[in-house]
Amino acid sequence: MEESKNSSAIAKLQYLLNLACSTAQPTNVTLRDSCISCFSRVTAMPEGPQELSALSVCAVQYFTNTSYASCATALMALSTSALNVQPSGCYMGYCDFVRCLRRTNSNNLIIQCTREARTGVNITLDSDNVKFYTNVTSCILAKTRCGSFNPITGEPQTPGYTSTGVRVSNSLQFSTAGELRVIAFPATTPISSSFCSSSNNLTQSDWLTNVC
Repeated sequence: MEESKNSSAIAKLQYLLNLACSTAQPTNVTLRDSCISCFSRVTAMPEGPQELSALSVCAVQYFTNTSYASCATALMALSTSALNVQPSGCYMGYCDFVRCLRRTNSNNLIIQCTREARTGVNITLDSDNVKFYTNVTSCILAKTRCGSFNPITGEPQTPGYTSTGVRVSNSLQFSTAGELRVIAFPATTPISSSFCSSSNNLTQSDWLTNVC
């Protein structure tokens, strides 16, 4: 049971780091591959101060001057802290680093969608603001649902379906800390009230080439 859990955690961390490396080094294939290799050597290490230090070395080397720079800086500070162990067994810095990467990916997704949805929008018109909001939301949901990997966690996925073959819809939620969460649920989920509704299920729109 514990071995399976650890293997799952390692895989989740590696997927997340692969996405971060690809995002941080979008045009330089050599640097991207070196970034992925650097982190790959670290993720198999036992959780603890040595892993934190090794993660920090890779992060500083490949994330400086990128959108992940603050994650690298915070990790470097925490990896040298004497207070780097929590009672739960999650070393301080490790979980903070993971959350920082996911938060950065969420911000990058929001930025990308606002840029794509901004074309032809006049913010002085209420009707255009409605269109802008609708398009940004549709973009975030479609990119998260229809991509070959999750743009926040980096985990591979079957576009539009769960790993068990169930067709999915999704929705947005923001935590009290302002972090974006995308919640997935079966597409066959009925709406709570069908009064004059155009559909009995929670169907969704696509966005540009993000169709599933």
